[in-house]
Amino acid sequence: MISIVDDDRAVRAATRGLVRSLGYDVSTFASAEEFLTSERLHDTSCLITDLHMPGLSGIDLQDRLIAQGHHLPIVFITAFPEESLRTRALEAGAICFLSKPYSDDRLIDCLDRALKSADGSLNNQWRVLFPVRSMRLSLFSRYLRIVLRCLPPLTVYQCAMVQRQMST
Repeated sequence: MISIVDDDRAVRAATRGLVRSLGYDVSTFASAEEFLTSERLHDTSCLITDLHMPGLSGIDLQDRLIAQGHHLPIVFITAFPEESLRTRALEAGAICFLSKPYSDDRLIDCLDRALKSADGSLNNQWRVLFPVRSMRLSLFSRYLRIVLRCLPPLTVYQCAMVQRQMST
């Protein structure tokens, strides 16, 4: 399960679409507080979160997760990168820190690293229990990357902007 936390509905939808296209189960949340109180907290094998959100920020979310004993691989995304926050997030164990707009390939690479992270216990258990499905997802993921490279490049952020314009 990949969980996405972002206060921007269009970015959540675009990121969800990309991650689902890779064959992963996805849950989305409009706030850090919503994620922390959800049943998906214990099922999450990777968290993609915005850095700046109303209420708890992405950094606050990371701090709370660590304090509660949840050491999830985290991918931060932000439209307002600050070097001090980037350094703090990475030192606390974040896998990636992406600035918007970012390419889909960069997010996919971060997901790959997150799911192959040092302990990787959930991912490794999945591969041991279901090696054939895991292999098919891996092949599908490679195929999808090839296909996506042949299409005009749109980042998740650009997709979100298009969705936002279409919904108004």
